[in-house]
Amino acid sequence: MSLPCYSRLLLLLVCSLLLGAVEGTQLLGTDEGTQGEPSRVLFEEHFTNGFVGWRGKDGVPVHAKNATLMTGLACPNGVGTCMKFGGCTWQGGVFSITPVLCTLEQPCTVSFWHRGTVWQGFADGFAGRHLWTAVPSPDKGGGQIVSSSTSPGVWKQTVYQFPTAAQPNFIWDNDKPAAPGLKIVGPVHFMAEVYGEDPNCKNKDAFLADVRITRSRVSQQSPEVASVYNLKRKISWRMCITAAAVVAMVCILLTRLDKHILAKARSETEPLYAARGHSVRSNLQQYHSYA
Repeated sequence: MSLPCYSRLLLLLVCSLLLGAVEGTQLLGTDEGTQGEPSRVLFEEHFTNGFVGWRGKDGVPVHAKNATLMTGLACPNGVGTCMKFGGCTWQGGVFSITPVLCTLEQPCTVSFWHRGTVWQGFADGFAGRHLWTAVPSPDKGGGQIVSSSTSPGVWKQTVYQFPTAAQPNFIWDNDKPAAPGLKIVGPVHFMAEVYGEDPNCKNKDAFLADVRITRSRVSQQSPEVASVYNLKRKISWRMCITAAAVVAMVCILLTRLDKHILAKARSETEPLYAARGHSVRSNLQQYHSYA
């Protein structure tokens, strides 16, 4: 194979690999949305302004039955401001007024400090449709992502991603067995409570502090999106390999053609070179004879 053909083939292979890598990155960025972007704060609450950004069930202002403000020693590390739950309830005790949008393509990282048997979840209203994602024990609705269980009197930070690929079609839980088709759509409110049927709810030692929800740096793919992405990636790489194979075959054919042309040209020119050489030898012999 001639050097130019080697060069063309090598160039195409490099270009194909780069094209496949770039296309795969573009597909990844298109399907996964937020991968590689810095995390962005969607909601943050340290209760320094009281319950201005919160509502009770049915949208009423937060009152002592829902929660009270605490400061200093009662809060994490003995400083700052935190919220103490007022008692046992169900379908949510407090709700953030500001909603957040969390999807598989644009998931959220949820973080909060708590003490006692706190239940935390999301709702599309006050309460409306809702599900529990961080609870001390699995909820019958099946929405639990992480356990919020902690020892009595001990502060704990719970951090998790919502939603997760393990629950691509997570279902609302309206205090009854979850029904298919009630998928979360649109923005949701952070909600928390001390569940009325929890044996420890009457201890009145449940607190919430330092709530923070950010856009996750790495997003997840639903099974449908992942399938489309993998198909596109396979097609991209197969196109690259096919192009490289076609160029290789063309190079081989051109090389064989070059060899055939050279052989034919040599066969046609060799008699001329032989005759020319004979003529030169004859002239030399005549020159020597004259000398």
